[in-house]
Amino acid sequence: MKKYLMTGVAALAFAATFTSCSKTDLYDENRVEQEKEATVNEKYAAAFEKAFGKVGANVDWGFSSQAATRTTQKEKHRWGDPNQGEFLASLAEPTPLTAEERADVTNYFATTEFSDAGIPLNWTGYYVEWVSNVASTSAERRSTGEKWQQNITFDKISVSSTNSSGYEEILDWNADTHPTYYMYETVNTDKFRAHISYVDGYENDKWTTKFTIQEYKGNYYVGFDLDVTKQGDGTIDLGKETRGYYNDYIIRLIPGKDQPIPNTHLYRVIAEDLTADQAGDFDFNDVIFDIVKYDESKDETTLKLIACGGTLPLTVGGVEVHSVFGEEAPDATTKKYTMFNTINGGPSHEPKEFTVKGEYMTPEQINTLPIVVTKDGVPMTLTATKGVAACKILVDDRFPIVPERTSIATAQGNFTTYVQGNWNTTLGDFWWVQNK
Repeated sequence: MKKYLMTGVAALAFAATFTSCSKTDLYDENRVEQEKEATVNEKYAAAFEKAFGKVGANVDWGFSSQAATRTTQKEKHRWGDPNQGEFLASLAEPTPLTAEERADVTNYFATTEFSDAGIPLNWTGYYVEWVSNVASTSAERRSTGEKWQQNITFDKISVSSTNSSGYEEILDWNADTHPTYYMYETVNTDKFRAHISYVDGYENDKWTTKFTIQEYKGNYYVGFDLDVTKQGDGTIDLGKETRGYYNDYIIRLIPGKDQPIPNTHLYRVIAEDLTADQAGDFDFNDVIFDIVKYDESKDETTLKLIACGGTLPLTVGGVEVHSVFGEEAPDATTKKYTMFNTINGGPSHEPKEFTVKGEYMTPEQINTLPIVVTKDGVPMTLTATKGVAACKILVDDRFPIVPERTSIATAQGNFTTYVQGNWNTTLGDFWWVQNK
């Protein structure tokens, strides 16, 4: 009996040993998935550096609030050394717009509708440069719809004063002279108004306060909407309605000294889903989304899906992105999802908002927002680590979608220089901002 008992104990011990090995050494599902993910990441990194070179140690992929690649481009607007002397003695006159740039800005304001006031600025100590005062070629009499040619003369522009609740006249522009002025700290950028002294042959003493401040190609502009109406007795009145087009008179605002440039754009994330090592395209359009807002009461961040050019299952904050555009499951035959908004002539969808749990507003927070792709049945998180090949990059909502099967370096010429950490940080240029 003792012999049989010992045999049974030995059998149990062997079985226990075998069971222990089967859970660790012979097969551990979590370890296998981790090893598979590590292999995929290694292949991706190798393909990335083969395409763009070794990643510079200073490249943080935009996910740093202190990065020199912030899209505000503060240095672009600082002429001279603000620590030397006072006002004009320390600030060289800014480079004026070219005739082509003025025409481009004027056309932009003539063809784009805006609302009154526009972007709020809080500048004191800034330059004002004339852009254009084309006015409208015709104005509409609101009561009858009658149209008539107008000849408008502006002779003053005033801004809200920091010393009173009223306005302070700052300029004396007319049709012949357009000097660039430096505005002192007694005025700010809260309110603007333009004085009209002559309209279509009639003397006037009118002010229009219909203005908008807008950012265009890295500069800030004030546009005025006149809405001038000719009365039945031949006198001129400023209409009460707004046309929505603020191209009648346009000036450029240029912050002096150390004025902060507001980032009026949304953060945008562009990402690769770890298949670029196979396709070799590195188009960074497998998912593109903007950060819209955070709702503290719900602890939710609203995102806006711009495109999803990947065919693998991909989630952002736990939300499958293809489902946001209405595709709940991949194709039954190919097992692949549809590419949206990345192929010319291909499937398209209007950008659509969705929410994720948690706060993701700063670059550092956005970097922690989980973007997970499932490849070969294994969920893998897309990462962006400083100095290492990244699967995601933080830009802003001016960044255009790179077309399918097009290298990001082909679409944006400075990308390779940026990856290697050799861009000119003293200018504050972000690698993709071109010809501003």
